Amino acid sequence: MKKNILFSLLCVLLLLFLAGCSPEPLSEDVVREELKNYFAANLNTGMMTAVGDLLEYHIEDEIERNTEKEIDTIDFTVKTVENGGLSEGHLYRDYFEPTVQEVAKYRVKYLLNDKEWELDSIEKIDVLSCMPLEGIREETFIEELEFEEKLEASLVSQDLDKENGISVIKVNIEKSYSLFKESGQKEYTFEFDNERKIWENTNTEKVGQWDYTYRFNGNDKWMYQTDTDEYGGRSYVALQLSYNTEDELLTARYAGGYVDKYDRRINKTEVFTWYGKPSPDDPLVFVSDGDSHKLKIINDGSAINFQGYSFYKVK
Repeated sequence: MKKNILFSLLCVLLLLFLAGCSPEPLSEDVVREELKNYFAANLNTGMMTAVGDLLEYHIEDEIERNTEKEIDTIDFTVKTVENGGLSEGHLYRDYFEPTVQEVAKYRVKYLLNDKEWELDSIEKIDVLSCMPLEGIREETFIEELEFEEKLEASLVSQDLDKENGISVIKVNIEKSYSLFKESGQKEYTFEFDNERKIWENTNTEKVGQWDYTYRFNGNDKWMYQTDTDEYGGRSYVALQLSYNTEDELLTARYAGGYVDKYDRRINKTEVFTWYGKPSPDDPLVFVSDGDSHKLKIINDGSAINFQGYSFYKVK
């Protein structure tokens, strides 16, 4: 009788002990398969891929695991290849949106619920590295450059350093303005922004010798005038330009006066003449051997600065 009571008591204690025990954490293989399914669901291996699409992934062997009473977290290192860029989901990728390789830590988290481990979340917790796998899309870059800046361009070279995230593109440029045409080479420096996963233009500069062709013929008459004064009139200075290509000599003829409220020109000055040649330091500045005056082409050729006045083309 006592033996039966003792046996029953032991059985009750055993059941109570078992009831208070947590189940063993899920095996690493099960957790790894869960993570594989997560990436496989987001993988795009088709012909058409968009900005932000996952193209490849590889889960490293080593893991970091922390199991507490009701929480089990497993950290994996995962290497992914994806389409970088700003406009996620867009099929068109701009010239600055490369394919990128990212190495990051992903955490798989389980919670104990009613004596069963249930998946709570899978999230990226830390980016270890991110680098571009390609440089600037050259053809698209040239097309957009020509459209945005209204010029003609042709690619010279692209010097790409993927590990350090630097791309230097050299381009032959030819651009026309109202008063001149310039041609030469520009250097565009791009640095990879690993947070936004794009190439960012950080510097643009002219390199080497640039050629300038002046176009003063047909753009020869310019005018400076004041605002209307209290008497309804205004002062003015008229400027006429001509350029001798062979001698590289600019001739500026100018005269001033006053226009009254009846549009009559009075107090006209004599016509002055000034000669200048392109400055060796700045092709948009003309200097004279005879004095210290300078004539400057400003605002991309829409205005002339001379002797302290800003002249605009007479239409």
